[in-house]
Amino acid sequence: MGTLIVFVVVLVAAFGVIMGCALLNLEGRDKRDAATRAGLTTQADSVLDGLFDGRPVVTFTASKATLARETLIEGAGMRGYALTSETPRPQSIRDERDLVFTKTQ
Repeated sequence: MGTLIVFVVVLVAAFGVIMGCALLNLEGRDKRDAATRAGLTTQADSVLDGLFDGRPVVTFTASKATLARETLIEGAGMRGYALTSETPRPQSIRDERDLVFTKTQ
């Protein structure tokens, strides 16, 4: 009977250690993800500034490998551009689409 109690205590302690490590890992991952998003935001601003540089019409081919469509549209709006045309490329593996923005201001 004493052996069973020791076994249960060790099992509960091991479970506590495992759960504690898991929670610490999740907290660290959240911090890393936030830092990554902050870096991507800085990169996105740099890309958007170069893309929407004052030309009257800007064409961009968006895909899964580029900035997200929503990021492009929001960034364009903040820089005085509006999406005027969106054409999907039917044979595209990466869900490519041509986006055309026109300067509004």
